Amino acid sequence: MLLDLISAASAALGVVGVVLILGWLLRRVAGVILPRWIIPASAGVAMLGFSIWNEYSWFDRVSAQIAPPVVVAIAPVERGLLRPWTYLHPITLRFVAADLGRIAVSSADPALRVIPVFVVERWSPTRGLTVAVDCAAGRRADLPEGDAAGADVALSTVAWQDVGLADPIVVAACAGG
Repeated sequence: MLLDLISAASAALGVVGVVLILGWLLRRVAGVILPRWIIPASAGVAMLGFSIWNEYSWFDRVSAQIAPPVVVAIAPVERGLLRPWTYLHPITLRFVAADLGRIAVSSADPALRVIPVFVVERWSPTRGLTVAVDCAAGRRADLPEGDAAGADVALSTVAWQDVGLADPIVVAACAGG
């Protein structure tokens, strides 16, 4: 967040520098004097513009850094009152990535798989989860932290959720393994 603040201030200083040079040129060449409010207004517009660009480009920048066996499974878009422009163009501030390289298939039932997933949010640390997926029934369950050792864990004791075969995590686990 500190880097975002420094970057916004740098963008504001850059735009103010350009406005100052343009103002000097206009005064020397055409004799036009810019109003005094143009400097703080241009700084504010630059900071706001940078912040909006930074929020909208976050998902593309972060998802581009993901290594190939990990894929983005879910990337919901959001709208909010504090960002009224998101009603025109929704924003992605979080996503769920699935590690297809570490899918474990149960030896007892090949339809049961265990896949590590990562929840990445804009202003939060990345959280890792282990999810059990039943490819035949279209259901999944979050496993407790100690049960991520393999695919033959006691999957009968977990709380299954019927999510359907079209659920992005189910699709990623079943197609990737």
